[in-house]
Amino acid sequence: MKHSPSRKSLQTFSKVLGATVLSIAAMFGSSAVFAASNNVVFSPSGTALGGGTVGSNSDTIETWTFASPIDATSVFLSSSFLVLATSSIDASDFVGVWLGDKNGPGFGIRGQDANNPVSDVFARPQYNNLGELAANQIGSINLGAGDSFSLLVNFYKTGGTTSSVYDGVRVWLNPTAADTSGSWDFAFTRNVSGSNISSFSSIGLRGNGLDSGDAVIVSGMKIGSSFASVSPVPEASGLAMLLAGLGMMGFIARRRVRL
Repeated sequence: MKHSPSRKSLQTFSKVLGATVLSIAAMFGSSAVFAASNNVVFSPSGTALGGGTVGSNSDTIETWTFASPIDATSVFLSSSFLVLATSSIDASDFVGVWLGDKNGPGFGIRGQDANNPVSDVFARPQYNNLGELAANQIGSINLGAGDSFSLLVNFYKTGGTTSSVYDGVRVWLNPTAADTSGSWDFAFTRNVSGSNISSFSSIGLRGNGLDSGDAVIVSGMKIGSSFASVSPVPEASGLAMLLAGLGMMGFIARRRVRL
């Protein structure tokens, strides 16, 4: 099992691409930037949902509706989260992805409070009206301005049938190319009476408790039926293109300095 990332490692993404991300956020202001179409089809090869900027408080900041309900016994999702440099994560601040509605399975950010005193990152197989319990916290992460992390989650049914409820979740924190479907970092199961779902027709983003000016970029959201179909690790060709692009940006910057 991998150890929880340090604050330094959480900041790596924002140090490399922070200026680009912030310029994109400034371009669009507080309005969210999402995929062109919200009507999607669940595909075994993985379906890209996009993402957006969560900077307001609403249970349905954005939703994606599927052509037909999903009742698979196992569903995988992945997404990245970046706290903007002008923002902070305070007690009970919430930015999360939900399945079905806000009471369904979910994952993302919840600022530490009496109900979850250890970490700002969570994944829950079901909603609990008492709040986030310690059993649903991911590591011991204290998020600050400019921090980022990625989650790959697997919601599954311990009952093993399509009519069973989603009551289990496995979590890969900041997954890498070395990870496999059997190498998860955290796993939780829970059965909360009255808040079980066996299928869902939509996925959405929720913000709650955010102060004015706070914003979190949720990006790279993807859903699929296998670990490989949603893995955020870039293909070798895609990584090469990214590195080439960063190299070109560095060359242009040096050229401008000389001029």
